Amino acid sequence: MLYINNPYGLNEKEPAGYGKLIVNGRGSIKAVPDIINISLGVETTNVELQKALEENKLLFEGVMKVLKDMGIEDKDIKTNLFQVTQEYDYIDGKQSFRDYLVANNIIVTLRDINKAGELIDRAVKNGANKINGVEFASENTDKYEEEALSLALKNAIDKASSLAEGIGVQLAAAPDKIVEGGSIGVAPVSFAKGSLMVAQSISPGEIEIVKELSVQYSYWKF
Repeated sequence: MLYINNPYGLNEKEPAGYGKLIVNGRGSIKAVPDIINISLGVETTNVELQKALEENKLLFEGVMKVLKDMGIEDKDIKTNLFQVTQEYDYIDGKQSFRDYLVANNIIVTLRDINKAGELIDRAVKNGANKINGVEFASENTDKYEEEALSLALKNAIDKASSLAEGIGVQLAAAPDKIVEGGSIGVAPVSFAKGSLMVAQSISPGEIEIVKELSVQYSYWKF
């Protein structure tokens, strides 16, 4: 994308042949993932809150036993949701209490991605009734993001140089401003939220780390 603007404002006169050029750059790095984050959990319902909590605790203990048996360390198990809500039915416009819903969800970081299918299968068989998704990642994300950012900058500089040549202007030796955009991580596999898909095998494929930025240059006619 190209922007050419007057930095002096609409009511001020720009010096002859001077202006600003802004371009966007994009860089991406593909890598083989070496970790996988699995979001799973247990949901229970009961008209009595205490029973819903007790049932959830019992099922959740079964899931935790699977994780411990597979050698998952505590630091790789993070609770990201524990919630108790009341559920209602609406009949003829009237609200009627149905039950209590207890949800306990965790994110498990698995460092042997070849065991992802086994972990999901065993977790489901031992209490998990929510598989919210899986996300492939890398422990070297910072390194890949730096590489992608360098490529994004090169892409923007190349664009600016090409555009400057095309419109017949001279760019300043260095950019006036560089603004980094968001990071985009693309993983090849995900499950629909709340599904109970049991994965016999999961292929990691590749992940893509994308960085975007905008670069502003001053220019003048040569």
